[in-house]
Amino acid sequence: MVETAVASVGAVVLVGLVATTMHRSNRVFEQTATVSEVDSVAQRAVERVAREFMDADRSTLNMTPTTGPNAASFCRATGYAAGALRIGARRRIRFEYAPGETNDGRDQNGNGLIDEGRIVLNDDVQTGAGREMVLVENVAERLAGELENGADDNGNGLVDENGLTLTYDATTFTLTLRLTLVRLQSDGSVLDRSAETTVRLRND
Repeated sequence: MVETAVASVGAVVLVGLVATTMHRSNRVFEQTATVSEVDSVAQRAVERVAREFMDADRSTLNMTPTTGPNAASFCRATGYAAGALRIGARRRIRFEYAPGETNDGRDQNGNGLIDEGRIVLNDDVQTGAGREMVLVENVAERLAGELENGADDNGNGLVDENGLTLTYDATTFTLTLRLTLVRLQSDGSVLDRSAETTVRLRND
């Protein structure tokens, strides 16, 4: 009976170890898959925003005058007429807080994320008749690693930059877009992943 009891205890311990190992493996696999998925979504998102600037006329580019600009207005080239570049209506891309969210450090809309936002395009801000289109959802309030403390926490040379940050280099005519997305994981933790791309504004 003693041998049977010892064997039973050993079997229970072994089964427990196997179950724990499998649970950990499944969790690691799930987290890896989530990271890969959010990385892919973030890259597609930043490229989607970048496409809006592909035909932009750089002389019309107007960056929001704040630290780490998170909005820009611009006009896109629509062709040539009588040898002159024609430009369309003034467009604007900006970060705005998600419905129900405000800048208060709380999860007001109950989705497990704090102060998250989205990227919105207005295709005609000049006449006021423009359509508002959401390009990207679940955008972090700040770029990954950055805090609102007047310091360059993530070491990229910018201070307190937003979850969408636009940087324009007038010497090379290039606009750099940085974007951080957030995702609530199954264990209740929040994953943030970033993507970056650069667009050269060719028209002037």
